[in-house]
Amino acid sequence: MFLGFTPKEFNWDNYLKMSKAEAAPEHLFTWESRPANPHFRRGMKLEAVDKKNSSLVCVATITDVMDNRFLIHFDGWEDVYDYWADASSPHLHPVGWCTENNQVLTPPKDTKENATFNWNKYIADTRSTPVPARAFKPCSPNEFEVGMKLEAVDRRNPGLIRVATIAEKTDHSLLIHFDGWSSVYDYWVDDNNPDIHPINWCAKTGHPLELP
Repeated sequence: MFLGFTPKEFNWDNYLKMSKAEAAPEHLFTWESRPANPHFRRGMKLEAVDKKNSSLVCVATITDVMDNRFLIHFDGWEDVYDYWADASSPHLHPVGWCTENNQVLTPPKDTKENATFNWNKYIADTRSTPVPARAFKPCSPNEFEVGMKLEAVDRRNPGLIRVATIAEKTDHSLLIHFDGWSSVYDYWVDDNNPDIHPINWCAKTGHPLELP
């Protein structure tokens, strides 16, 4: 469905009434308000979920830090699997988490077949340091609701921010749907991802908003 609003015609208040929807409350967008966490530093080791295959928890390294977010890299793998996260991410765990929770830890890609992975030896061999367990601050399940409206980055064209709706949700993830567009453009995103914004964010920042 193509709605075809023009900038002069579009107004968030009227659009919410027309679509019989509510805006996602501004306080749920928390990524900007979280302070930098000094415990996460470049080169530190941890265990992290592979977002492209969520059944895998892998040996990982922090390769970059920017404010309150850091870049997760899976040891021995290409950087196409890297992703940004913060201390509240449910996808991150301290060294030893898999052992404590009877989960299988996927070792670095270059680990010899049938070799037993040992964190203590690996940390010594790589001259690295684990992220301290106290640094992880897992958040509670999000309070977003299906049907709420927001503004979201178009992953296929990241320079664009569009009017969007939450189509589905899990405890920590949201399925973003662009109003007026096919569901083939929908995508899942963590609830604290900086690609999602409350309504009127574009108006406040001067960024153009792509209309339905």
